[in-house]
Amino acid sequence: MQKFNRQNVKQFRQDFQSAISKLEKQYECKINLGNIRFSDTELRTKLTANTLSGPVNKTATFVLGEEVKINHRKSKGKLYTIIKKNRVNWLLTEKGGFGRVKVSPSLILKK
Repeated sequence: MQKFNRQNVKQFRQDFQSAISKLEKQYECKINLGNIRFSDTELRTKLTANTLSGPVNKTATFVLGEEVKINHRKSKGKLYTIIKKNRVNWLLTEKGGFGRVKVSPSLILKK
């Protein structure tokens, strides 16, 4: 290959995806190759690997009144109830306590 061009980079992505499929199975993860930027002599990209067995958080599965936990060092072992769901932060109350907390949905875990 003399230079990188659009066709070479497309073929590189396809070959790379097929080559890392073995690693994905071996390490039980999902490997994603980001956007590829290239010049005549080099190409650059971002590679991300995510575990398949890690905690999966889908905010659409939570309903109002549901008991949840917060993934934060200060709230270990505490249970909360969802009061209000906003786009950015959710309002929770501590179960058996008087505390109200605004939390990002990405920190909320199932009970």
